[in-house]
Amino acid sequence: MGLMYHQVMIGFDEINFAAFIRYLKQLDFEQYKFPCLDGVDRVFIETYHHDIQFTFSEEEFYTLKAGAIEANEQLQLIEMIRKL
Repeated sequence: MGLMYHQVMIGFDEINFAAFIRYLKQLDFEQYKFPCLDGVDRVFIETYHHDIQFTFSEEEFYTLKAGAIEANEQLQLIEMIRKL
């Protein structure tokens, strides 16, 4: 699985992607936001790659969260269909 943000793309194996989804699901922007130098509140996201973190504004964060959860649900559906 891959995650692309602007010009950066990182890959996940299935186990780490599932862990990343669990991590995203438990995050709440209001609880984890930090004020940044540009005056925008952002949340810092770990990626299971030790040297790669992303920062997202509130809108970007909720777009990522919804998209990643939807992608995970689609992957689970594909896996269920394959097992039929």
